[in-house]
Amino acid sequence: MESNWKTIPAVLREPKIRPLFVMQLQVAPALSVGTTASGPKRVAIVKGGQVSSDIPGLAATVHPGGSDWLTEKRDGSLHLDARIVLETSGGDQILMSYTGIRHGSVTVMQDLAAGKELPADAYYFRISPRFETASQPLDWLNRVVAFGIGQRLADGVRYSLFEVS
Repeated sequence: MESNWKTIPAVLREPKIRPLFVMQLQVAPALSVGTTASGPKRVAIVKGGQVSSDIPGLAATVHPGGSDWLTEKRDGSLHLDARIVLETSGGDQILMSYTGIRHGSVTVMQDLAAGKELPADAYYFRISPRFETASQPLDWLNRVVAFGIGQRLADGVRYSLFEVS
């Protein structure tokens, strides 16, 4: 069977997205672990943060103590593996894990590593989050596919997250 973009239904070729939230994290300077089998590795501890959303019940704070394990690949890209805990204004807990990739020119990556804040369109920074919660009102988060677009800030990161519907 042959398929191409012109013959498949619109639902299969035109994904729809819905804004979930904007999250800003404050992150401590990364601890260098050294070069492991997968490449140079650093661990950044999340000091806290905020989540703002137009979706009822989704505004939250980020608990301190989460972490982001960063691996620098031979091609200069940075691979992220993070775990954080959100607490909504209603007291519900949301576990959020995400993997991601940040890459750009050698100069841009050096500037970001030095703590310079650059425009978000100067490099590629995307994440793929997963959510877990015991909250009944937010149970739908357990079953969504989402993605985020990031920007490295001087003291952390900012993400815009979207649900793929």
